[in-house]
Amino acid sequence: MTGLLLFWTALAVSQAQDEEPPAEEAPTEEAPAEEAPAENALDLLAWRVEQALNAYEQGRTEDVSRLSGELFASLEDLAILLEPGEAVRFHLVQALECWSRSDAPGAASAFAVIRTLDPGFDLQAELSEPDAVLLALSMEPASAATVSDAGELPLVPWSNWRVNGSNAAGRVNSGRPALVQLMDSRTGALRTWYLPEGGLPPGFETLEAEGTQAWLAETESKTAPEQDPFGGIMGMVVGEEAPAEQEAEATAPADQGSRVSDFLDTWVTTALEDTNLRAGPEHFSPGPNFVMRGNQTFFENYEGRWTDDISQSHLVLYHQDDGYFEKWWTEAALVIQFTPYLDPDQTSDGVSVTDDGSYVRVVRDLGDDHTFSITGYAIDASRFRLGYSYDLSYGGKEIMAREVGAMPGLRLQWQNGGTYAFGGAKTAIAKRVTDDWEGDRNNAYFALMGGAGIEVAERFKLEAGAGYFQQGQLENVPTASDPLYGQLIHAYGISGQVAFRSTLGLDFIESSELSLYRNAPEFLRDSYISHRTLDGFGVLVQVEVDRLSQLLLDPDATGETALAWQNALAGDIQTLVVFNNTEVSVDLVYKDLAYILFDIPGFTSGWGIPETVATKPQLYGRFQISHYFEKAHFAPSFGIGMMQPASYVTDSGTFVQYSSRDKEGVPDGQEALNILGAVLGAQLDISPSVVVVGELLYTQDYNQSRVESDGAGGTIRVIEDDEKLRAVGVNLMLRARF
Repeated sequence: MTGLLLFWTALAVSQAQDEEPPAEEAPTEEAPAEEAPAENALDLLAWRVEQALNAYEQGRTEDVSRLSGELFASLEDLAILLEPGEAVRFHLVQALECWSRSDAPGAASAFAVIRTLDPGFDLQAELSEPDAVLLALSMEPASAATVSDAGELPLVPWSNWRVNGSNAAGRVNSGRPALVQLMDSRTGALRTWYLPEGGLPPGFETLEAEGTQAWLAETESKTAPEQDPFGGIMGMVVGEEAPAEQEAEATAPADQGSRVSDFLDTWVTTALEDTNLRAGPEHFSPGPNFVMRGNQTFFENYEGRWTDDISQSHLVLYHQDDGYFEKWWTEAALVIQFTPYLDPDQTSDGVSVTDDGSYVRVVRDLGDDHTFSITGYAIDASRFRLGYSYDLSYGGKEIMAREVGAMPGLRLQWQNGGTYAFGGAKTAIAKRVTDDWEGDRNNAYFALMGGAGIEVAERFKLEAGAGYFQQGQLENVPTASDPLYGQLIHAYGISGQVAFRSTLGLDFIESSELSLYRNAPEFLRDSYISHRTLDGFGVLVQVEVDRLSQLLLDPDATGETALAWQNALAGDIQTLVVFNNTEVSVDLVYKDLAYILFDIPGFTSGWGIPETVATKPQLYGRFQISHYFEKAHFAPSFGIGMMQPASYVTDSGTFVQYSSRDKEGVPDGQEALNILGAVLGAQLDISPSVVVVGELLYTQDYNQSRVESDGAGGTIRVIEDDEKLRAVGVNLMLRARF
């Protein structure tokens, strides 16, 4: 079986090498640059292989699509390339990959092709076969010997395979049978799909039944399947299609119509927004415009740094190698974020260029999905944080009392499936202050972090982490001769999370802002557009608690200045219910005032919150629902939330603290009131990369005020006009992400 294919590979390529190279201009169907050989089918196939690979290397994506379509246009061609058993195995892997991406129609289509190839196909019997099936498509006959000697190959789970970047086969010892292995000898890229550990994934056999029904329908109508009989193998050989790995944020859509680039996770958005249709410039709402960004309700974008109306991209220069030592491998990436921006006050543009987690990583394979790794963050280790929901996470460079430009670090991690343990450190350098003037001096400030997590039966997860941080020095004291002037600000944090999901079809909620960027074929994804869907019903619950402490100046001390620990608390409960194409989430979020002000640090820089100041925590709930109409590629949604804002009362009045650096004075004589927010939205998917989004937003906030004269030479805070208190906003966006 395998030998026949390898023999064909060597023969076909050797014949292809005798042909003249294709012309520089891309061939067209009407006038090809080189006449196709007509001696026999093998000559024709070998010529098409070389043409398609050359087109790919030259970036002629339209020709790649056309030529690969010609190459595998019929089942007769497929019969020459593969024995029936090999073709069935390949399409079974296609079905597994589609399932791993929640692409049920794609999996069912793959099964329909399998039924065309083998009407008597038995799924359980196929998976019980112990023999590995090897597919090879090569430009060099010599590679056949390399492949045939590959008795021991890199061991990876079917949903988590990686490319072997060397020209020689690696080693592995495993009794776990492989489904399909695919090598491209031009780069030495080797891909192996193994049987899923524990057997078939839940719901997979249901898709097989759907595929059978589709095949029967096609047979009855005597209509040949429209599915490419080879399932897009050319795209896989050149690295244009692969499942995304859980650890890394997906990097680029696997679209044959998109040219390969080192710029990944690119957002381009044109947005017509108005923060308040009921108000005008006199209430700081300039009117509908294409300039302003960030118009949203308080409960949106909980797991990210950016609103969904941005334009930005990431330059990711990525490289991976096998190590010189057995079972070691390395990877590294230079990650630069480019964010064009518009200044609403000047209608002028600019570009912010920053590091977004450049790293070098050394990994030791310890077994199946079992590794030990060392990750060095070269410039900014802000993706290495504590906490789990991004809005509650802490430990990035913003934790420093003085703004710093860089905060690199190092992370060590042991991982075995969903169970892990890690430890690491990061440092920043900021100006050192002392009571003696000695010119500017720099001082290093440290952070130490560690944590662990355990996953049980892939449905239950328990995680915890802790850290120590030096946030800077105390400077806000009466005089530089004070004994506490220049003292370190020590801080501690501890976090925990418990998560449960009723089905493996629901992914745990994890922020992509805590992941590494990778620019490699095996981390490609078909599209950034996604909608949570299930075949049936599923529930996900995640509960997080975070407690922070920092040593600050004691505002209640009498006489000499003194220090006191200030404690802070935050947490959330996230609940997600999915029924077929309908998604419902109900969440509760808590943050006390000290937690919101942790990065300042303190009530005012370096000082704790006085006991005489009455405070209230931030507490809000939110409800969101959406439904995805798959055939129409349309998803309407609705969300509503109610917030008790964090607030405090001093002799100067009552203040609402929206975020660490955003607060509002409440009208005199009024307590802080709850805030209501709602959003009605709709998304139409135009293509795998472009969507149209419309949103109508409502925010009711009676805490807003303005300062007026009291008529006696003083001032008074009065409530704002109703037009501003009850704002109705609108967003119309044309957004691409690729």
